[in-house]
Amino acid sequence: MTRPDWLPLIEAMGNAVWIVDATSLRVVAVNRAAADLLGVPAAALVGKPALELAATPEDVCFWEDAARGQGDRIRSETLLVRGDGGSVHVERTVSRVTVGGTSVFVVDMRDQSAERRTEADLERLLAELRATLESTADGILVIDLHGAIRNYNRRFAELWNLPQELETRRDDAAIREWMAQGMLDPAAYADRLAAITGEPLLETSDVLSLRSGSTLERVTLPQYARGRPIGRVFSFRDITNLKQAERSLREANESLEARVAERTAELVIAKNQAEAANIAKSAFLANMSHEIRTPMNAIVGMTSLLRRSGVTPKQEERLDKIGVASEHLLEIINAILDISKIEAGKLELEQAEVTVGAITASVASMLFERAQAKRLRLVVETQQLSGRLLGDPTRLQQALLNYATNAIKFTERGTVTLRARLIEELPDEVLVRFEVEDTGIGIDAQALARLFSTFEQADNSTTRKYGGTGLGLAITRRLAELMGGSAGVKSEPGVGSTFWFTARLAKGRAPAASTAPAVRAQLAGGVVVAQTDRRRILLVEDDPMNREIAIVVLEDTGLIVDPAADGDVAVEMAAAHDYALILMDIQMPTMGGIEATRHIRASANGAAVPIIAVTANAFAEDRARCLEAGMNDFISKPFNPDKLFAIIRKWLPQGDA
Repeated sequence: MTRPDWLPLIEAMGNAVWIVDATSLRVVAVNRAAADLLGVPAAALVGKPALELAATPEDVCFWEDAARGQGDRIRSETLLVRGDGGSVHVERTVSRVTVGGTSVFVVDMRDQSAERRTEADLERLLAELRATLESTADGILVIDLHGAIRNYNRRFAELWNLPQELETRRDDAAIREWMAQGMLDPAAYADRLAAITGEPLLETSDVLSLRSGSTLERVTLPQYARGRPIGRVFSFRDITNLKQAERSLREANESLEARVAERTAELVIAKNQAEAANIAKSAFLANMSHEIRTPMNAIVGMTSLLRRSGVTPKQEERLDKIGVASEHLLEIINAILDISKIEAGKLELEQAEVTVGAITASVASMLFERAQAKRLRLVVETQQLSGRLLGDPTRLQQALLNYATNAIKFTERGTVTLRARLIEELPDEVLVRFEVEDTGIGIDAQALARLFSTFEQADNSTTRKYGGTGLGLAITRRLAELMGGSAGVKSEPGVGSTFWFTARLAKGRAPAASTAPAVRAQLAGGVVVAQTDRRRILLVEDDPMNREIAIVVLEDTGLIVDPAADGDVAVEMAAAHDYALILMDIQMPTMGGIEATRHIRASANGAAVPIIAVTANAFAEDRARCLEAGMNDFISKPFNPDKLFAIIRKWLPQGDA
């Protein structure tokens, strides 16, 4: 077989390959890899005796044995001489092949020079490490790429409790077996300890649990030299105490979680109880409102009737005192109910159009006579605010009125000034500050901290001298906080005080009209009730005294009043007559006003009749329930006749009775 016949085959092989004639032991073909390995052109190698390429006596014997036919496949390691005088370590496999009657040796060589350098690098590294291995507190184990143990320190032997005989023999397999048997789970770590060639060298960390009860943290570090992997270093650290601390901490956490879960369950129960208490409190407040306001309505109503029947000047004076006392009592009742509603989370703010100037002017007009009686100068300073603002005008007025009333009460001479100004404007809202400044008695610094607390005043002696429950300032602060603001005071004894609160008002258009727009559109534009106007209305009221007062007041205007003592009777009467208007109490026995209104609205005569709630339940949710049931308006007891007449004129349809 000629030389060119071998070239395509051996050039396709990755290793260095020679073809040697089995009879003459001369090279007949060489691939490029073999020529590069020896640093000699392929043409210079072809025809040379294989024995001339031998670099050692052992290599000569190798070829002589091959020529004598001793074995069809021989594998060995040898040193070959390069063309530049150097040498190269190779692993050589010689296979006898017969093709077409010609017998040749196929010599496949793999360069092992890099591995030999790796081993040398490892030995050099170990030599450098030996000086430091014994100084470290961790156990160190060094292995090569084949898993052979190359070194370890004394701490490693102590951690693994190696017997003296194993340390003396340095038996790799025995040491690895000892380590594996010392673990609680030998199979889980066997592969990691016996590294094999070709396994990726990665930096890893894991934890080993030993049968001795110790816990070791193992860190695996790859070792490189000249960019090539040469082995691994295992670092073992005793973390038994740390793990015990972690277990103790975990047990403590589990115990804490159990206690937290138990406490959470207790809090859920407490929350449910608190919610139930709030519901009960709300029901109690509603009942209290009804029970207190109902007799108050009788007192106010009877006082009004007495005035209208004609009285002497002395009686007029006494009726005035009754009226003042009634108003004062009503203020106290309102304050107690307000603070109770706030604490129960039942106070709902309205979202209506707010005119800041109108609020300050209204408060000033309400207090003008009081200020004039004490010869105080009442001043209003209001910044003009552009655009429509939305908020709760009633609560804003209430908060400012609380401040202004106190200012007049505690000021003997000088001036009381009401202010309102813009302090912040955002795209969707503004922050407005309301102030009341006075030249009154002032407040000591020690008393300021508790001034806004419930049922607190600056000095108990002021209660005896000026009166008051100590609720006004607390209510004002709570209202300010509900409106997104805050409240405070600056004061100096003998000089005066400045009380302030802030509120956030939304920008935009006023909210939509009533929940019954169709009825409102049909019934708006009422007429003034006159003596000649004999229209018939239905009065639904369960309290006999209040019913008597309302009948007298209403009939004096010329209205015909049909009374009903409860909701059942009211439904029957509304179905039998075409009333011009219905005044409906809410809390009644048998059937309440809400249910009665729904029945009336469902009847033929009740679809369009104006129904006005007249109730001692003064909460915002009561107003909402009334409107939702189909009522047109709401007035709370006690009411004065003027307010009642104004609502009747608003809703009473025009036309003859």
